Amino acid sequence: RAEILDNRIGYIRLGSITPGNVAELDAALVRFTGSKLNSVVLDLRATPPGSEFEQTAEVCKRFCPKGKVLFSVKKPNIKQEQILTSKEDPKYRGILVVLVDGDTAGNAEVVAAVLRTHVNALVIGQQTKGEAVEFADFPLATGKLLRVAVAEVALPENVTVFPGGVKPDLPVDVTQEDTDKLLKLELEKGVGEFVFETERPRFFILLPASARRSRSS
Repeated sequence: RAEILDNRIGYIRLGSITPGNVAELDAALVRFTGSKLNSVVLDLRATPPGSEFEQTAEVCKRFCPKGKVLFSVKKPNIKQEQILTSKEDPKYRGILVVLVDGDTAGNAEVVAAVLRTHVNALVIGQQTKGEAVEFADFPLATGKLLRVAVAEVALPENVTVFPGGVKPDLPVDVTQEDTDKLLKLELEKGVGEFVFETERPRFFILLPASARRSRSS
């Protein structure tokens, strides 16, 4: 979902990190650039967890400077390590705010961490899950599955997201129930209705001149 709020702020709700959604992200950024918007809100709260890290890098490339190492995917065998870089100029340059919550996990929290590192994005919300890893499942004799992390995402200077997650720059304490309700209503009614408050009336008391003189003395 992409909207322009109050003719001055771009809003993008990314959803799943798939080639189709990345293409829609491109279209939204072209629209925002054409409208000369100086700030964009990237909402990652409804992005399902996953470990499609090459697609994750594609999202980051839309905002990060050319030639930067975005992150690496570390594996036990160092020869299998992936280093993902930005090879093109960004499609958007401007103020970037990223929204996350306690359910933000996997590739979405990698996006948040990379954008904060490379373009000083302001991360708002709650601490993310800390699952920026690739899992492998091993069946047990009991019929259950043992899930083991077999690869880990690391940012430049070996900054990791697993297991601590991404701590927001501006914490906002909202229950997951309220967040889920809001995200659902946004799909039905748009985002603008839930962003701007109606200005409250202000009351002023006019004092007699004698009272004003006594207050200032």
